[in-house]
Amino acid sequence: MVKKKKETKKKKQTKEKQTDRKPSKKIISEETQQLIWFFIIVAVVFGSFLVPYFYIEGLKKFEFAGIGWIEEKYTDLEIYHGNFFSFNGADNIHNIFLRNDPRTNDVSAEGNFNKFMSRGFISLEDEFENCRGDGVRAIADLSSFLSSGVGMRELNPATTNLNFSRETGRTFADCSTPEGYTVIKIQKGDGSWIYQDEENPFCYTINMDTCNDIKPVEKFMIETISAFRESNSSEEK
Repeated sequence: MVKKKKETKKKKQTKEKQTDRKPSKKIISEETQQLIWFFIIVAVVFGSFLVPYFYIEGLKKFEFAGIGWIEEKYTDLEIYHGNFFSFNGADNIHNIFLRNDPRTNDVSAEGNFNKFMSRGFISLEDEFENCRGDGVRAIADLSSFLSSGVGMRELNPATTNLNFSRETGRTFADCSTPEGYTVIKIQKGDGSWIYQDEENPFCYTINMDTCNDIKPVEKFMIETISAFRESNSSEEK
C-alpha cells in the first residue's frame, strides 16, 4: 500500500515537472507578438533605405527627344547618356554623352535639323580657331555624332574665312558651298543659338557665346535626334 502511494506521488511529481516545462499560451502569444513586431521593424528599416533608392534610381532614367536617357553621377561630374540606332539605317547603336540636361537646354533653335548629305564639313570661324577647352571637346563629340549617329560617310574640317583658307590651305566652306555637302558652321559671338539656313537647308550655324559654351553644340545634337525620330515616326504611320 505504501509502495503504491509512493508510485502515485512520483507520477504526480513527474507530471508537474512536465507541466512546468511546457510554456503557457500567454507566453506563446507574447513571443509571437514580439516576432511580428521584430519583422515589422526590419521591414520598415529596409523600406526606409530601399524606397528612396529605387525612387532616385527611377529619376535617373527618362525619355526625351524620342530616345531613352540615363543620368550618370560621378564625383565631380554629371553625364546624360543616351543611345539610338544610326539614322542612316545601319545596324549601329550610337552612344551620346552630354554635360547638360537635354530637358532644360534652353538654347534657341530655328529650323528643321534632319537635312544631311553623306559628305560634309565642320567649318570653323577664324575667331574660334584659338579656342581651347570644353568647346574643342564638344566639337569632337559633334564630329562623332555626325559620323556614327547621323551616318555621314565623309566629314572634313574647313574654315568660313576665305583669306584664312588661302593662307593655310584649309578648305573654305559656308552656306554658299555647292549642293551635295552638309556644312556645320561653328562661330563665336554674342548669345547661344543654332540656326538652319533658309536658302540652303543643308547648312547649319552653331553660335557659341564663349569658347566653353558647349550648350549650343549639345542643343544641335538634341534637335537633330528629335527631328529624325519625328520623321521616322511619321513614315511608320
